[in-house]
Amino acid sequence: MLDIDADTLHALGITHLVFDLDNTLVHRGVNALKEEYSARLALMKQQGFTVLIGTNSRRDVQAIRRALDVPVIQPTKLSYKPRRSFYQRVISATKTSPNHIAMIGDHFINDVMGGNRAGLTTILVDTPHLTPSPIKRRYVRRLVRRHVEED
Repeated sequence: MLDIDADTLHALGITHLVFDLDNTLVHRGVNALKEEYSARLALMKQQGFTVLIGTNSRRDVQAIRRALDVPVIQPTKLSYKPRRSFYQRVISATKTSPNHIAMIGDHFINDVMGGNRAGLTTILVDTPHLTPSPIKRRYVRRLVRRHVEED
């Protein structure tokens, strides 16, 4: 997350950055960002990006919302990542077209595939503090192959 290149995003016409919360900005269940992440998000805002959080977490995120001063889109009963309805809510919240929005997250299915289906640019970030189980790795590889074959 810290090495996302603003110049490249600007060149692509990206004006809005939507960050996943759990395991992208914070460890799952944690309500405080590391200082380096807060500083990076503040810099991105200074560089002209509108920053939002788009999360499947149903926990109270008021502390993070206040600390970052950004909108947070959370799931509803029928609207959650990777469903198109969730991403339509993201697009509505930004009041811009999907080609100006980048979804940044750690899950291939929820963040990348869901965002791509909605027409967003997507950035898959590494979560070095987590090691996916072999079952999850096989499942994701199978989905990636199927997704590539469909395109």
